[in-house]
Amino acid sequence: IEEHAYHQAVSNLADYDTVRLFNQDINTYQSDTLYDVIISNPPYFPLRYEKDEYTAKDIARSEVCLNLDQLLKCCARLLTDKGIIYFVYPSNRIAELIACAMNYRLKVATLQYYAHSGDDVSNVMLVTLRKGKPGMIKMYPLLTKQQLMDKVNQLGQAVSDNDDSK
Repeated sequence: IEEHAYHQAVSNLADYDTVRLFNQDINTYQSDTLYDVIISNPPYFPLRYEKDEYTAKDIARSEVCLNLDQLLKCCARLLTDKGIIYFVYPSNRIAELIACAMNYRLKVATLQYYAHSGDDVSNVMLVTLRKGKPGMIKMYPLLTKQQLMDKVNQLGQAVSDNDDSK
């Protein structure tokens, strides 16, 4: 929805033929195609009060136009039967996340807490939801900023290697 962020993502992923980006409200997105993977960085601060007008930052960070229930409902509709959703979410909303996911036959497959700085305190978690029957949740050790960047680079290399093999 934010044009500059969308264009930055397009630029960052220009070399990956298997990645498709959409800059559209997921609530109104229609597709005949089901997806194996959806990656999202949703707004995740609950809307504390109504305003007459919201800034782009309000919309990007707070649940003004998209809340957790709407996101998971739309993702469940757009995923294949064994599809996966990857996203970041606040650690303090884990109970709400698990309960909401179950409403749409989505199970929490993995959780990894992320520390923004060098300390051991996490306020964000990396979440993997899988469509299908509930199962065990895999918990991974706390991830530092450098470890996160290394993971992103590894993922990019894996996508690149997959594109090269076609």
